[in-house]
Amino acid sequence: MPPITIHEDRKTVRRTTATYEQIDDDGNVTQSEIRVEYYSYTTARLRAIVAERQQRLNDGEALWHVDALVDQLHGLPDLVGTKGKPLFIPHNGDEKKRTASLTFLDSLDVQNIEAIKKAIDEDANPKAPPEK
Repeated sequence: MPPITIHEDRKTVRRTTATYEQIDDDGNVTQSEIRVEYYSYTTARLRAIVAERQQRLNDGEALWHVDALVDQLHGLPDLVGTKGKPLFIPHNGDEKKRTASLTFLDSLDVQNIEAIKKAIDEDANPKAPPEK
């Protein structure tokens, strides 16, 4: 078997789906499955996230779902604006793009944010099926 080449600087993009709810002007709720593209974390990245969160807590800052999600998401291709372009843009460290994507995530209903986060968590850590 040939060796596996590891690209240390490359992020792994994984895909799953989440149930997204929209409410129209008449109060009718529509549910749609949307594609969620996210980066798979490494142990080093998880350590950095835990340290950052702890520092923010020590500084008395609030932690919000979107703060972690903005860096884990690669894309939400089914959520587009009126011009047909995706509203979430992967930032790859570009602070202007990160701010725009964070502003977009901040505008979403909390239930939709939680559904996206849950879809990622369940995809990244699938539960074993019950034994018969």
